Amino acid sequence: MDLSKYEDKIKSTNKKVDMNKLSKEERLKLLVGYPKYISQIKKPTDEEILLAIEKDETLIENINKLSEAAQLSALEKDNRYCLIEYIDNPSVKVQLAAIKKDASYIRYIQNPCLEVQLAAVTQAEYTIQYIKDPSITVQLAIIEMEPRNIFFIYNPAIEVQLAAVKDNGSTIECINDPAIEVQLAAVKDNGSNIKFIKNPCLEAQMAAVIKDPKNIRYINNPSAEVQMAAVQQDGDVIEYISDLSLEVQLAVVKKDASYIRYIKDPTIEAQLAAVTQDEYTIQYIKDPSITVQLAIIEKGPRNITYIHNPTLEVQLAAVKKNGNIIKYIDNPSLEVQLAAVKKDGTAIEYIGNPSEEVQMIAVKENEKYVCYIENPTEKVQIYCIDKNIDILNYIDIKNSCNKTVKRFILDKCIKTSNTKEISKLLDNNIIKYSTLDKKTKDILKNL
Repeated sequence: MDLSKYEDKIKSTNKKVDMNKLSKEERLKLLVGYPKYISQIKKPTDEEILLAIEKDETLIENINKLSEAAQLSALEKDNRYCLIEYIDNPSVKVQLAAIKKDASYIRYIQNPCLEVQLAAVTQAEYTIQYIKDPSITVQLAIIEMEPRNIFFIYNPAIEVQLAAVKDNGSTIECINDPAIEVQLAAVKDNGSNIKFIKNPCLEAQMAAVIKDPKNIRYINNPSAEVQMAAVQQDGDVIEYISDLSLEVQLAVVKKDASYIRYIKDPTIEAQLAAVTQDEYTIQYIKDPSITVQLAIIEKGPRNITYIHNPTLEVQLAAVKKNGNIIKYIDNPSLEVQLAAVKKDGTAIEYIGNPSEEVQMIAVKENEKYVCYIENPTEKVQIYCIDKNIDILNYIDIKNSCNKTVKRFILDKCIKTSNTKEISKLLDNNIIKYSTLDKKTKDILKNL
């Protein structure tokens, strides 16, 4: 058939051809070149509609004029379009055909029926995320396939959440904001599942730590109540808690004072509670307060050995209780040395290179304490000898005393007519007879 007359008419007059007066064969041939004329046909056949769509993609809306059978056939043959997207209110058969071709096509179906929903998720579980308000049956169906499929469900029902965590509580990590019942079910399965819950409820936290107190390590900022429940079972878990309440700090150190080592920045009350129970624990406290340091010194000055770098105030408190404690203090200041020898002169024994002032305080308590001084000064030696001549028994006169001291000893012996000591001085050549002046020699002769 020659269609040139119609084509010439279209081109020359720009008028529409009455498609309804043409034969089926004429319409089909004309639609090949002018697919938009499908709109002029009152009752287009399936063949005419498909031809028009094939020739002009913009006519895809005409798919709604197809019969169900034609729609099914088109869906099966189509490899270019997602035709279901353009079909208004497709029948169940058409919906199922589209799903069979690609389960993700369910996103283009408004209000799919249960059968269609099930068909889609059975083929690909993730497609449930494309279904608005999927039925409980469908939600449970994909949970039955794999509990972690709950990840694909927006705002799953509690029934569905419980089904997901029933056999594997760790599945709760796939649930955003799980219900309290679900949290409890998950930790009942395994207390460590608390780590998969963001902002777990108090009930779940308690259930987790009661099952195993070490589960507190998985809880961010546990409440004081939860902390207490955990440490009452096992004090060791304190190392997993970063911000302990005062009540819990006191409870845990009461249980075992050494647990203070796990408390970051313990309160003074907790520090005192620990060291009152066991002074040794002060060494576990970083920068213990002066109050705490003084408290253990009060219990026993030797406790200063447990304190790293004790302050001057603490050192003084210790030596004032027992001067000999100075032996445990590295490089004691002059103030501490003085306090120590004032408390007990024998403390001079533990002071390296004591000043003359410190030496003098010690020997004034007892001149015999000069024996504890490695190098007593001239003044100290003279003081001690003048106080008690027997002190010579404690002093290495020959090597420790200078000429002035030796002369003082001789004069002291002459004055007291101590011929025994004079003989020792001369016999041991501590004082050379030849060096004595005539007056002294004469005095010695007359003794």
